[in-house]
Amino acid sequence: MKFFPVISGDSLDIVIFANNVTEESFNQVAYGGLLIVDNILGEYDCVTKVRSYDFQNMPTKPEELKDLKPLVDLAEYVDNFHKSKHS
Repeated sequence: MKFFPVISGDSLDIVIFANNVTEESFNQVAYGGLLIVDNILGEYDCVTKVRSYDFQNMPTKPEELKDLKPLVDLAEYVDNFHKSKHS
């Protein structure tokens, strides 16, 4: 899984990419993905530091993949985003 941050002013939205996300599997992927994000960020940060989450199918073209970040780096990214807002 990978993520892409979407910054709008002081707000942070996260798009999470996973394999095989379809219209039929979206609810299951979103539920499982939010559980993973909750564990990575912690429950409080998951709901207070990120405005919204979206789940999309993993792109296949190299140029579409180049700006995506590994999901394991999400906590560090969110922390740095909020630190930079307060600097």
